[in-house]
Amino acid sequence: YRARRDPGKGADLPGVGSGKAGCIHPQLPQRRGNGPRHGDAGAGGVAPAMKVLFVCNANMGRSQVAEALFNQLSNEPATSAGTRADEIVERTKPSSRRLKDGGSSAISYMSEQGADISEKTRDQLTLEMVQEAGKVIVIADEDTWPDYLRNSDKVVVWTIQDTRGMGPDSARPLYDEIKRRVQELVTEAG
Repeated sequence: YRARRDPGKGADLPGVGSGKAGCIHPQLPQRRGNGPRHGDAGAGGVAPAMKVLFVCNANMGRSQVAEALFNQLSNEPATSAGTRADEIVERTKPSSRRLKDGGSSAISYMSEQGADISEKTRDQLTLEMVQEAGKVIVIADEDTWPDYLRNSDKVVVWTIQDTRGMGPDSARPLYDEIKRRVQELVTEAG
């Protein structure tokens, strides 16, 4: 398949892919207001902003944290989805698709980062989401990928352990690694 792996990132953290760890960038400024985003077409005819799609298995932890952090730090838009979100919701039967009804450890982590994601819903990944994205960051188990994701040249893989079943303290190092990678991605995007 065509996915590009994110080389050299996070080997010293348990549950994180190979390479160097640490190297946290200074806090980047948060996006403010509802004005034009970087890259919006305007008088200069600049191309529209590149939409980033973060994908994990259930759209309950890793991809939700990545989306929220990216949207805090970037002028570019981001969304998230899960390769098995519908299947997991059907199997576990929460009272709703909202994160607060699924017991996500991401809620407390993002609360510490200044964002309330408790009302966010879990979305199932679709072909249209991948087609509409400019970049797709996949943090999902490879055996859950649909063919359209596997064959996309927009995919970058972040190998970070699933936080399913982890409490906030156990998941924190993994979310911190996602934060580090999101900060790098925002810096790269300009």
